[in-house]
This record gives sequence, structure tokens and C-alpha cells, in this order.
Amino acid sequence: MRAQERLTQATEDLHTLLNTQNSWIYVIDPDTFRLNYINAKTREIAPEAKVGMHCHQAFFQRGTPCSLCPAKGIRQTVNHTMEIFNPFLQVWSLADASLIRWAGKDACLLCCHDITPYKQPAPESQRLQSCSKTNEPSSVT
Repeated sequence: MRAQERLTQATEDLHTLLNTQNSWIYVIDPDTFRLNYINAKTREIAPEAKVGMHCHQAFFQRGTPCSLCPAKGIRQTVNHTMEIFNPFLQVWSLADASLIRWAGKDACLLCCHDITPYKQPAPESQRLQSCSKTNEPSSVT
């Protein structure tokens, strides 16, 4: 296999790896907050998001960066994890931000994991089942 073919295969492998993750994954410029990469799952939840857009515009319908952005100060922290609620998409996510190199420049990789089911109260019938399985008394009256 020639060098160019190996490079092409490595690129395809990277896209496959990122697109098969059960996470919203995207790469931004840490200075401008512009999107450099969007994986398939992210495109599913936000089909209007495009490379070159600001992440706060694409995912939160905001004109300015989010005040509690996990990418802020990423050059100093290198990694930052936080919970974020997105009122536009109606989801809670655990957002992992990491400083990486992308196209030869500093960038921020964001991997957001859907935690919405854990943030919403379980239906009463599910809480009752859960309590009876653990032999703990139910707090539901």
C-alpha cells in the first residue's frame, strides 16, 4: 500500500471511529468558537449545524459564546468536564472538552454524552419497581 493510500485509509478510519460513537462530537477553534468538524450523531440532533458556524449559534441559537462554556480557557486547563443543559435542543449533556491539535493548530475537541434520562425524574411506576427490587421502602405515598 502506498503512502497516499495509507493516509486515505487512516482518514476514513478516523471518520468511522468518530461517526460510530454514541456521543455528540465536534471540534472548534478555541479562540473563535467556529466549528471545524461535526460527527454524524451531532449532525442528527442539529442538522443545520455546519463547519464554519459558531458552536453557540449552531447548537444554542445564541449570538454570543455561552457563559459556562467548557472550551473557555482550554489552553490553560487542557481538559474540562461539565454538565450542560441545552434549552434549544432540550437535552442535558456531560461535555468533555480537550485541547488537541487539528489541521496543525490548537483546537478543542468536545465530546458530549446524553445524560437527559438521568436528569429527569423516573415515572412513579418505575420508581416503585426499583424500590421493590432493592427491598427498600418506597418514599412515594
